[in-house]
Amino acid sequence: MTARGPVTDWTATTLLAERDWLRSLATRLVRDEAERDDLVQEACLAALRRPATEALDPRRWLNAVLRNRWRFARRTDARRRERELARVDVRHAPSAAELAEQAELQRVLVGAVLALDEPYRSTVLLRYFGDLSARAIAKREGVPEGTVRSRLKRALDQLREELDRENGERRVWVLALVPLMRREPVSASVAAATAGLVALVLGGLWWRSARAAQLDAAAVPTESIAGLDAQAASAPTKGGRIDREGVPAAPHGTEALVRAGLELLVLDPESQPIPGASVTARGDVAFDVVADADGVCSLPLVGWRSDYLPLRVDAPGFVHVDSTLDRGGFSWSSPYVVYLPRSVELEGRLLDAETRTPIAHAELLLVLQSDERPADRSQSGADGAFRLRGAPQGWEVQVEVRARDHVVQRRRIQVPNGAGVPLELAVERGDELHGRAVDALTHLPIAGVQVYREENGFRDAPSESAALLATSDATGGLVLRLGEEVQPGDVLVTAVGYGAVRLRPRTDGFEIPLVATATVEGVLRDVAGRPYEGSTVMIAPHGFGEEPGPRILEAVGSELLVEPNARYLAPRANVTTDDQGRFRIEGAFAGVATRLLVFASRMEHPIAPPLQPREVRRIDLTAPRHGTESITGLLRINGEPAPGRVQCRWPGGGTDTWSGPDGVFEIHGVPSGAVELTAWPDEYVRMLARPPDTKPTRLDVIAGQIAHVELDLVLELGTIAGRVTTFAGEPRPRVSVVASARGASWRGLTGDDGRFELRVPADGGTYQVAVQGAEPVQAGVNGEELVIATRTSARLRLRVVDAATGAVVDRATLFVRPLGRAWDWKGEFSVDPAGLVEFVLDPGRLDITVGKVDDGYPPVLVSGLLLTEDDERELTVELEKVPAVQFRLANPPLPSPCWVRIEGTSADPTFALRDMGGGSSVDVHFADGVAELLAIPAGRYRLVASSNRKPIPLDPPEIEIGADRSQPIEIRWQRADAR
Repeated sequence: MTARGPVTDWTATTLLAERDWLRSLATRLVRDEAERDDLVQEACLAALRRPATEALDPRRWLNAVLRNRWRFARRTDARRRERELARVDVRHAPSAAELAEQAELQRVLVGAVLALDEPYRSTVLLRYFGDLSARAIAKREGVPEGTVRSRLKRALDQLREELDRENGERRVWVLALVPLMRREPVSASVAAATAGLVALVLGGLWWRSARAAQLDAAAVPTESIAGLDAQAASAPTKGGRIDREGVPAAPHGTEALVRAGLELLVLDPESQPIPGASVTARGDVAFDVVADADGVCSLPLVGWRSDYLPLRVDAPGFVHVDSTLDRGGFSWSSPYVVYLPRSVELEGRLLDAETRTPIAHAELLLVLQSDERPADRSQSGADGAFRLRGAPQGWEVQVEVRARDHVVQRRRIQVPNGAGVPLELAVERGDELHGRAVDALTHLPIAGVQVYREENGFRDAPSESAALLATSDATGGLVLRLGEEVQPGDVLVTAVGYGAVRLRPRTDGFEIPLVATATVEGVLRDVAGRPYEGSTVMIAPHGFGEEPGPRILEAVGSELLVEPNARYLAPRANVTTDDQGRFRIEGAFAGVATRLLVFASRMEHPIAPPLQPREVRRIDLTAPRHGTESITGLLRINGEPAPGRVQCRWPGGGTDTWSGPDGVFEIHGVPSGAVELTAWPDEYVRMLARPPDTKPTRLDVIAGQIAHVELDLVLELGTIAGRVTTFAGEPRPRVSVVASARGASWRGLTGDDGRFELRVPADGGTYQVAVQGAEPVQAGVNGEELVIATRTSARLRLRVVDAATGAVVDRATLFVRPLGRAWDWKGEFSVDPAGLVEFVLDPGRLDITVGKVDDGYPPVLVSGLLLTEDDERELTVELEKVPAVQFRLANPPLPSPCWVRIEGTSADPTFALRDMGGGSSVDVHFADGVAELLAIPAGRYRLVASSNRKPIPLDPPEIEIGADRSQPIEIRWQRADAR
C-alpha cells in the first residue's frame, strides 16, 4: 500500500481518491443514505473552494471539513424547522370553531388548576402564574426545594388525569394544546403563564408521540411542512428508517410484557415512602429527577442502551445510596425499590493510646464501605472532641484518623440504631521507619515518590479517601510511621513514570525499588485499511489476575532484594482510538509478558519481545472479523416497542446490544454479508432456556449502507396474582414479590391493599413465588389467587465478650442456621460504642455460632434460640481464647501438589465455621515442615491428606487436642504403596 503524505495540490482527483473514506466517516454521523451523500458532496465542494493553506495529510483536513459541514447542517436544519413550525399557523389559520375549541381547552386547564387541592393549587399558581422559581417558592413557603418539585409533579399528574376525563383520548387534547405552547410578544400574562403550564402538562407525552402526532395530518397537512423530515411523519415499515426522536405506537396485539419506562420507589428502612428524594444518573444517560409524595419518580430512560445505569439516590435526613440498575436484573413492569438508611451523627473523643491525653487538630474522615469518597470530614478540638455527620443508622462504617506524630488508623464502627454512646478512639504512635525509593534498574534515588494508606487493594492509584503518608525528597528519602495493624496491601507506592507497588516496610533502612514503565502507541485499522475510531484498546498481562511480582526485577536485571510481601500492580490501561485510529498507552510494565486487547473486534495481540523500561514501542493493529457497517432497528414485544437484548451473529463472530425502553437499538462494527438477529426480553437474558419464539431473523448487510430491521417477538402471557398479609390477616403494602422459573425472575410490589399481579410468560410452567418472611410457594399461571402470610422480622442485639476478662470482642463472625436448614453466613461485624450489634432475622428456632478465629476464639454454639415475631432480644456470648495448635512434619517435604486437612469427628461442624465456606474441615498449610492453626477447640480430630486425587496415609491418622499445646504435634506421611 502506498503511504499517504501531505499534499498541497487539492484537485478533484485527490478528493475522488478519498471519497470512499469520506463516505465511511459520514456513515458514523448521518444515518440517512441521501443525507450522507449530500454531506460528502458538500464537504468535497468546500475543500475545493477553500483548500488547505499548508501541507496537511488529506484525511486530516477532510475530516475537519466534513465534521464542520455536518455541524453547520444540523444548526441550519434546526433553525429551518423552527421557522416552518412558526409559519404553520400563518399558512393554515385556524377556523373559528378550532379557536373556540382551543379557548375551551384553555378554560378547562385553568379551571382544573383552580380545582386542585392545597398545597398543589398554590404551588402551581406561584410557579406558572406568579413566575416564581422552585427555590423562591420553597423559601416563601418554608419548605425544602425538593418538596416544591414533588408538589409540582403531583399536580401535573393530576391535571393530565383531569384532562383525560374531560376530553377522552389523550392524543386529542395533546394536539389541541400544542398551539398554546408558543408565547407571542403581545400575549397577556395569563396567556403566557398558560403556555408555560401547557408545556409542562404535555411534558414527556409530547416526545413519546411520533413527530407525526406533533403535526397531525388532520390539522396540519403534511405537504405544508415539506421541510420537516418526511420519514418522521409516518410510522416506520419493515426495513424502513427508525425515528430516534420518538417511536410511533404499533398496533396492539396481545398485552405487552414490559412498558417503555421505569419507576423508582424510594423507601425508608420501615418501607415508608420518602417524598422529595432526588435521583441522579451518570454515565451514558444523565438526568436529575425528584420523587413525588408517594416516593415514586419516573426515570427518563429513552436513550438507555447500555448494560448498567449508575444512580445516586439522596434525601435530606438520609444517607445517599449508589445503586446500579443492571439490565436483565429487574422487571420493567415493576418499580425498582431503593432503601435509604437514616443519617445519624457520630461524636466522641480522640485520645493518645499510650498517654490517654486528648489529640487536638487531627483530621477525621467518615468512609462508607460502599463509597470511596469520604462522607464527611471533621477536625478534633482542643479536648479531642469530634463530630461526623452522615453515618447510616445500623450500618458498619470506617473512621480514619490522621493525627500528627501518630499512625494513620482506620477503625470500623457499628453505627447504633438507637441513642448513640460517645465514641472513644485511641490512636497509637507506631514505629517511625526511614528508607528510600530507588530505580530498580539503575539503583538511583527517585524524588517525588508518594506513599499512601489505601485499603482498596485493587487500585494502582490513590482514591479520594487515601491518606498521603510520605513523599520522597531529592535523595529518595522516605519517613513512614506505621502501626502493626497496617497490612502489606494497605500501603500503596506510586511515582510518575513507574509502576505502582504495594508493600509494608518493616525495618529501618528499607528500600523500595520501582520499575520504570514503557509506552505503547500505534494505529488501529480495519481490514480495508481504514482508521478504526472509538475502539477501546487495553494493555494487560497474560491472564487476568496475574501479578508480575518480583520477577519484574529479575527480568530487568536488578539485584535489589525485595520484601516477600511486595506486590507490583499490573496496570490495565484503557484508551480509545481517535478519528485517525490512533492510540497511546503509557504506564505499561516492562520485563513481563503483556498483550494488547482490542474490544471492538475481540482480538488479542501479544507484545513480544517484552517491553523494556522507558521504551516507546509502536504497534499498528488490524482489527479482524468485524466490519465497519451498522444496523439500526426496533424491537417489538407483542406489538409494543420494548427494551430487550438483541444478539447479532455472523460466520466467525458476533456481538450483542440492548434496545432502549423505546425499542430502538444500534449495532456497529458489523461485516457486510448475511447476519442473523435474535431478541429476548430483559428478564430472559439470564434464563436457562430461551423464549419459545426466538427464531433468528436473517438480514443482508451491504457495504457502505446502514441496514434497518424490525424484530417482532410474540410471547403468550399469563398472570400470577395474590395478596400478602400478616399472620393476623392484615395487608402488607410495598412488599417485594418475586416469581422465578428456569433461572429468570419477574418482580412485583404489593399495593396499599397488599395485592400484587405479575405478568409472566404462560409457558414458564410452575413458578416459585418468594416473599421475605414467608416460605416460598409454588404457583401456576392463571391459577387461583395466592394468599401469602408473612412473619414480621425479629431483632437480635448481640454482645460478644472475652470469657476471662469481660472485655468486648470486636470483629467477630456470625453464622445462623434455621431449624432444618443450612448454615447462613451473616458476615464479620463490628460493635457499636455500647458493645452491641443488631441483626434482623426471620422468626423461628435458630442455631447460631459466634467466633473470632483470627484472634484465637473458636466459634461458640448457641442452640435452639427461639425468636418470635417482633421480638427484640439481647444476647451476650462469651468467647474463650485458646492457644494455637502447632504441627511438625517428621519427614518433609510433602509431595507437590498436596493438601492436608483436619476434620472434626463430631457431627457438629461449628469448630470450622470461620468463613463463608463453613464446613467441617480446616486446611493445614505447611511451611518448611511447620504449620499452625488458630482457634481449634479441644477434641478428637482426623488428619487427611491427598495428592493428585490419591490419598496419602498420615501417622497418626487421628489426634487428640487438649488444653496443653506447648509441644507441636508430630505427624509423618508415607506413600500410598508403602503400606
